[in-house]
Amino acid sequence: MDFKKRLLNLLQVRENEWWLVRQLFFQQFFSGAGIALFFTAAFSLFLQKFSINELPKVLIASAFMQWITGYLYSKVEHLVSIKKLILIINVFIAASIILFRIAAGYTDSIAFFFSMLVWYNVLYLLSSLDFWGLAALLFDVRQSKRLFGIISAGDIPAKFIGYTSAFIIAPIIGTSNLLIAGAVAVLYSLVYWHRLEKSGHLEMNLRHHHHVEEKKHIKKESFGDAVIRFFENKLVLNLAILSFLICSISTLIYFVFYAKIKLASDNENLARYVALFLAFSRGIAIIMKIFFTNRITNALGIRGSLLISPVVLLIMLLPVLFMPMLHEGVKAVLFIFGLLSVTNDVLRSAILTPVFLSVMQPLRAQVRLRAHNIVKGVMDPFGLLFIGSLLYFMLANEHTVDLYLLSYTLISLLIISTIWIFIVDSEYSKMLVLALRNRYFNGSEMTIDNKETLSFFIDKSINGDASDAIFVLSLVSKNSNAATLKIIDNAMHHSDDRVKMEAIKTIERMHLASNLEQMKSIAGNTSNPDLLYESVKAIYTLNEDAGYDDYIDKKNARLLSAAVIGMLRNEKQTERGINYLKKMGSSDDAEQRIYASVIIGESSMRSFAGELMSLINDKNDEVRKAAITASGKLHGKEMVEELLHVLTGNEHEKTVLHALIENGHHSIPFIKEHIDHNKLSVAMRVKLINVISKTGGAAARKVLDELIESDHECRNVIIAGLHQSDFKTDKGNDNKYGQLLHRLLDEAAQLVFHIQQLYEAKSYPLLARALELELNSFREIILNVFTFFYSSEKIQHARTVFYLNKKENIANALEIIDVTVQKEFAQKFIALYDTTTYDQKLIALKKIFNLKTLSIDELLKDILHQRSFYNKWTKACALYELDSMSVSKFKTIIKELASTEADLVKETAAYVLEKQNMQ
Repeated sequence: MDFKKRLLNLLQVRENEWWLVRQLFFQQFFSGAGIALFFTAAFSLFLQKFSINELPKVLIASAFMQWITGYLYSKVEHLVSIKKLILIINVFIAASIILFRIAAGYTDSIAFFFSMLVWYNVLYLLSSLDFWGLAALLFDVRQSKRLFGIISAGDIPAKFIGYTSAFIIAPIIGTSNLLIAGAVAVLYSLVYWHRLEKSGHLEMNLRHHHHVEEKKHIKKESFGDAVIRFFENKLVLNLAILSFLICSISTLIYFVFYAKIKLASDNENLARYVALFLAFSRGIAIIMKIFFTNRITNALGIRGSLLISPVVLLIMLLPVLFMPMLHEGVKAVLFIFGLLSVTNDVLRSAILTPVFLSVMQPLRAQVRLRAHNIVKGVMDPFGLLFIGSLLYFMLANEHTVDLYLLSYTLISLLIISTIWIFIVDSEYSKMLVLALRNRYFNGSEMTIDNKETLSFFIDKSINGDASDAIFVLSLVSKNSNAATLKIIDNAMHHSDDRVKMEAIKTIERMHLASNLEQMKSIAGNTSNPDLLYESVKAIYTLNEDAGYDDYIDKKNARLLSAAVIGMLRNEKQTERGINYLKKMGSSDDAEQRIYASVIIGESSMRSFAGELMSLINDKNDEVRKAAITASGKLHGKEMVEELLHVLTGNEHEKTVLHALIENGHHSIPFIKEHIDHNKLSVAMRVKLINVISKTGGAAARKVLDELIESDHECRNVIIAGLHQSDFKTDKGNDNKYGQLLHRLLDEAAQLVFHIQQLYEAKSYPLLARALELELNSFREIILNVFTFFYSSEKIQHARTVFYLNKKENIANALEIIDVTVQKEFAQKFIALYDTTTYDQKLIALKKIFNLKTLSIDELLKDILHQRSFYNKWTKACALYELDSMSVSKFKTIIKELASTEADLVKETAAYVLEKQNMQ
């Protein structure tokens, strides 16, 4: 492996990403160096002119300036393209630095140096919004976790070099002249902007929401709803709160530390002290960021990575609680804050910021950009304002900084931020699911208890189209008030027969005898046989006249069956209906026997089980089929055994299987017994296992759980059935499903190795494609097993997105797996199904799997072997692409396949043998 590949492997950057990562890294490098030099000069000059007690005023002023800047940025962002926005921002930053350098030669005003430090916070905000807005659009959620630490690492060596050079050259050229170098560095960053622009990476057009326009359509809105609408969703809201806490914590730590520097040094050495501290912390941060950030994120996930900073800082601060008891307590607190400053700077830069920003990646692109603006341009200034105000009032009242009070405040903020990270993690998981659904909509329930709505419904029931009228009927069918009766009456007079039929069904369900004459009128005048059938059923259901026989027509079996069904539903005509049904079941007319079967099924009449079993063995094929269908509604041992007996004869197979499913859990023990005690083909076992799966419930889960240990040939079907029946088991590697999951992942990894092997050999392209389909099949099986341990809903959303086969959506799906599934399994699954090339997959897979090295001949033998796990189409593809030498080598296996396998494999094997004989 050459140096470049080793480096990319070390950095976890893929070869196709390397160019883009480099451009962003160096753009951030030069822009960050320029702003670092500006900060060093501004802060040093500020401390030379002011007491540290003036710093809270800077924080307060910076908060208001950042709000103004964020607002203006959001407006400009809507007006210009992204590539123009980046150019405008960087030119503006460089120009403002130059203007400050020019002004520094003509003024020694205190207000100037005050505004210079405030302006640094403005430039830092613009640089962050500019860079991270672009990065958020260029990478998906999975890439962000790997690459945000790398691309943002450009900021760290830039600041390291900037602060180090400031430490060395500031005493020589003067602090003010650092600004010239800063402006040049920012302008040079545009070289990389130009390369990105030429490559087409900046050609992005986004549609923005205009909340002012949306607001016009909102009549009433609670304060909570207004807040959610402003932040777009709860994830952004909670990220904003967390950002406020993080900014407050960092600002408080830096204030105490800089106060210590001010007290410990003279004005001439301030720039050197500040630069030395910042260079040291950035030196540690760059090592962390390049080599550890993405690994930490992958190992600990979003929540674990975010927790590192507050937990570490909290542990370091806990000794402060005992400091008042010590004689040198104040000095110890100052020392602790020195350590906190370095630690916080490293952790915030190397881990917290890139991970924090990657949490926003599941959001839609325009929402993502708005979230960046809210977090950086709205909530971070709140943090500055909060700490600035706290310090200002403390200094105004006590004329000194109470280190213990600030320490207790800091501990409180760290505890709250730790709690809030758990809230953010929960919302992040929900947003991943929402991103997969790709639905962003608002809805409200419809009320039907006001005059306007009822009037509308009444009109639709007679004048609306069929779908509207039927929908209205479904809405009002639970209420038997005057308005409902009016709507039903209107529907009975609708021009579309479908509406009339729905109205009749509604009348029958609601048992509205008052509409009986209307139905008789419809039955007597319609030429639509379906409408007549529904009318007759309803008439006999509601009619209490036991002598009514207008539609007892023995020559029209369907009409007779409608009348009999109605009688069976009418308590006063039930006995009469039973007598007619017996006559139909024993009739010489096959059509009447068919309808007798239908009636027995629809009415679920267990007392007619004997008659139905006779009809299952009727001499007429259509009668048998109708009786088998009806038997699904009559649960019982005899009925299920009869169905299984019919199934053995391969007659009406689909109908029998459906009837077994209809029998529900009653059929499961008998199906299991049938599988255990009969030598059934694999195909038949698969069909019966599918019946058990579709039946579902505890009984199905129990039987499938038993079968998975005894029927290895049907393993995949049983797994799918367990998933379908909502099977759950304990998490862990020790149980049989944990072990099964390991085997499935191992087999899938071996497939990746074989696919790459075939592509490298440039042979068997059809077989390589078939193995890719096998790999996708394994993905489905593995996802099914995941649902045994973890949230079925989340896994199902991930599954759906894989079908879409879009890169960004697949990244979201993999992220759901990462945050839902145990790390050991998630890591392997992501390595298998990440959107990259097979050779890059293999690099990752070889680190976590023990892959077997097989020659292509050994692979072919494995595929063609009858007991192997490969699907039929893969065997067929392998057979089809065999050369004459391989055919001779595997002739014995091919002959076996030609006589024992399924049709596809059998025909392909026969074709290969015939072709070989012809040669």
